[in-house]
Amino acid sequence: MATIYRVTYGFTGPSGWSETHAIDNGSNNPSDLMPTCVAVAQKRVTMLGREWAINAIRISTYRQEGQPRSRGVVLNKVNFANPNQTVAWAGEPYQVAYQVLGTATPPAPPATLASNNNTHYLGGPLDNTVTSAGVVDASQNNLLANFQSWANLMVQNNFGWLSYPILGDTGLTTITQNTDGTVSFITADSLETALDQGVRYPARVRGVNGGKSPLNGELIVTIQADGSLKTAEPIAFKLQQLGGSIKVYSNLANFIDYAQLTLGAYTIKHKRGRPFGLPPGRQKKRVRA
Repeated sequence: MATIYRVTYGFTGPSGWSETHAIDNGSNNPSDLMPTCVAVAQKRVTMLGREWAINAIRISTYRQEGQPRSRGVVLNKVNFANPNQTVAWAGEPYQVAYQVLGTATPPAPPATLASNNNTHYLGGPLDNTVTSAGVVDASQNNLLANFQSWANLMVQNNFGWLSYPILGDTGLTTITQNTDGTVSFITADSLETALDQGVRYPARVRGVNGGKSPLNGELIVTIQADGSLKTAEPIAFKLQQLGGSIKVYSNLANFIDYAQLTLGAYTIKHKRGRPFGLPPGRQKKRVRA
């Protein structure tokens, strides 16, 4: 069985960011992927303004032989910049990114996947490829050819993304604050897939108290019994919590490989991953109300 990896590219310049893809590969040794990942990095920097460079490539094992997170991490400190420095104008602020539209064809199983489409973001675009209205002019600086060369390498080497299947989507009938601060939910219907009790699953709650509740948003829940869920973290609230619904996702993502990558017509402001070299930060505090 193939191994699924996460490949993260670290970018440096006036500000840093990271861009992550998944890759399906037959090797169980993450070091074997490094030549391919380096080749992708060399294609990627042709779309960067001259202030920006790739300064690291990290390959981490996500799933091996069907088992989750059999850890194996390889880090390669590199320094790749746009080789065409004379015409590669200064990059836009790092929050501005090209949109990359990824599709999987034919639709990847299982049918419970919410979507077989993906949007990725490429930061540090060249100034003269983006108008003041954010429209991408792919005729400048050989952008379209450089993008297609990068995209072809991604598709040929089984790059893609991770998608978490929905295991259940149902309304909430009862919301209760427990003595330890965690919250218990009773669902209106049984989840579509039988889940293991005591195992943590990602979930998303929406629509509680008309959309204004500290419970709305992403949560980690454990299954107490059929139709009974409990949050892994304490969440404080004072008002009675009514209504809403919950989606429960698989705790193991499926891999979907890119069949086609298309450059979007507009740039977008997008908050990307943590720059390489920064220490892990604290989890964002949940709104208390």
